[in-house]
Amino acid sequence: MKARFNLNQEVFLSDNPKEYYEKYLKDYGFIFDLKNEDVYKEIDKPIFLNINDNVELKNIGFYSIEEKYYDVENDFISYSLIEH
Repeated sequence: MKARFNLNQEVFLSDNPKEYYEKYLKDYGFIFDLKNEDVYKEIDKPIFLNINDNVELKNIGFYSIEEKYYDVENDFISYSLIEH
């Protein structure tokens, strides 16, 4: 199982999502998927967090878990993050 951390709100609410991604997230292992409007970082181990838990992403900052779901077909837990 993997853990996926999404920063969709932060990126897609900016004026230029691609530019924002390249400037702030690309160098830290995030993936930009314009087709699905998804920006995420996957970690190849299970991480179990709850809504409103806080996490720190190295070199990125502190975030709160806004939403989570389990993708059964692809075997990952996805966490939507908002800036803390």
